[in-house]
Amino acid sequence: MQTIHSRAQFTLTETKSGLYLVELFPELKGKVIPLLRETNRKYKKLATDKIFAYSSIEPEAIENLKVFLKKRKRKFFY
Repeated sequence: MQTIHSRAQFTLTETKSGLYLVELFPELKGKVIPLLRETNRKYKKLATDKIFAYSSIEPEAIENLKVFLKKRKRKFFY
């Protein structure tokens, strides 16, 4: 079929989002463990060529996450 398996596509996006969190919060590296608890995904068409992952977050969400992490006692965030 010459397509990229959907699980491989999902792994790329999951890895990119984790890397993005490390880039945004380098001070948390080794102190917290990002844990994906839920996801929704849609595949619009078969991937037959190069695939790319892009991560973004609204600035106010960054501040909300920082406040949330300061309040939590466990070292996990979702």
